[in-house]
Amino acid sequence: MSLSTLPAELTLHVASFLEKGADINALSQVNFEHYARLNAFLYRHNAKAKYTDRRHDRTALSWAAFYGREALVKWLIDRGECDINHCDRSFETPLHLASREGHTTIVKILLKCPDIDIRAINDYSETPFYLAAAYDREDIVNLLLETGEVDVNLENFDGNTPFIMAVSTENKSIVKRLLQEEDTDMFVENIYGGTALSLALDCVKTWEHWKAMVNLLRREARRRKPQAK
Repeated sequence: MSLSTLPAELTLHVASFLEKGADINALSQVNFEHYARLNAFLYRHNAKAKYTDRRHDRTALSWAAFYGREALVKWLIDRGECDINHCDRSFETPLHLASREGHTTIVKILLKCPDIDIRAINDYSETPFYLAAAYDREDIVNLLLETGEVDVNLENFDGNTPFIMAVSTENKSIVKRLLQEEDTDMFVENIYGGTALSLALDCVKTWEHWKAMVNLLRREARRRKPQAK
């Protein structure tokens, strides 16, 4: 019996022993009948956590989170065959990707998963919360804060915190929200000796509109640390 004449049941049985999507795809290319039988099988295989692309080492869930495909994210999670905390080549999880890209609904879906790792760090020691603050994702910052599980002062490799990053992007809404957290350390220095206030003071020398941020930080600094200048 030749490969092209295998019955449907045997074709699917053979495919079930193939671990690589490329091998299943090759089998599906034998003829039209094999393609019709294995196309859906290949999609299901690729949706599993063990299958990742070569360049980024991302799963189907990772890519769906990155591109904001809400329905696909929900479908993959409901199937129960995906790793919601899978780390890609940059050690970023689907929650990292959705948080940085600003996909609020997907973040909500992921946060409902009982095993979600909110404090996972990428290869720059950045959490999903850090990325949300750094990329002006105010709604996601609020969602993650509401979990009560984020470390608002966790530093990345450069010693920058979510608060420093929020100041650097001049997002006053996120800065004010973080200042509502008494645990937020607004005086922390990064590895270059810079603080959130010193960053704002440097910027105001060039851009006058930074005065509002400087005044906000100075008021809060006096409240939290009266001896601070």
